[in-house]
Amino acid sequence: MGLRMSLGVTSTSATFDGSSFYRHEKHFRLMALGAILFCVTGAILFCVTPSSAHAQLPNCQSLLTFSYPNTTITGASPSAGGPYCGTDTWHICFNNLPPSCQVTATISPVSGSSIGVTVWMPTQGYNGRYLGTGNGGYAGSYFDSELAQGINDGFATANTDMGTSQCISSGVNAQLCAEFPQSWIDFGWRATSLMTQFSKALITAFYGFAPVLVFCRLLDGRPASLDGSATFSQ
Repeated sequence: MGLRMSLGVTSTSATFDGSSFYRHEKHFRLMALGAILFCVTGAILFCVTPSSAHAQLPNCQSLLTFSYPNTTITGASPSAGGPYCGTDTWHICFNNLPPSCQVTATISPVSGSSIGVTVWMPTQGYNGRYLGTGNGGYAGSYFDSELAQGINDGFATANTDMGTSQCISSGVNAQLCAEFPQSWIDFGWRATSLMTQFSKALITAFYGFAPVLVFCRLLDGRPASLDGSATFSQ
């Protein structure tokens, strides 16, 4: 049965057929569902995830020519992964590290400063994030157990010698760094800050997109480095 409705104040009227309305409503719902499925399917097809984006990574050794201000790339080599034990004091061992590209560099922002940085970038299982790691004591060398743990968790991971290698080579004593004032500044904050900025640029060049999250995991005794990283990294 049709239902007659009055529209406005004129004599124009229209017949409202309930069964016809529900047929059209069902049709519109199907169209809407189809549109949603199309959008979802398109998002899946065209979405680029970190795991798929590094399928066409550049040759690791090509990073030897990577250019960054006040920086010299000293090494860039691929690692096949597999069993690995850290050479630092922790000697953490891993059964099956992912393959990675490992880059070392020296950053010298001013005369008297020499900051060693190494970045390990997994070529399988990369989670799209950057992890800056800390060091121990007065540094002077890399903490590769942290680097290995980082790529094992899927992070592009960096570590720095804190810029103290030239004074630590004379003996592990903080007073010796007084003879190298720029090294003392590097140790205080600059090494961690520049490590982060350089690593982000390198990671972006290697993977073709910037890391989604950037943060540092520092070891005990590094409050100054933490302050420097939070204040100066970009």
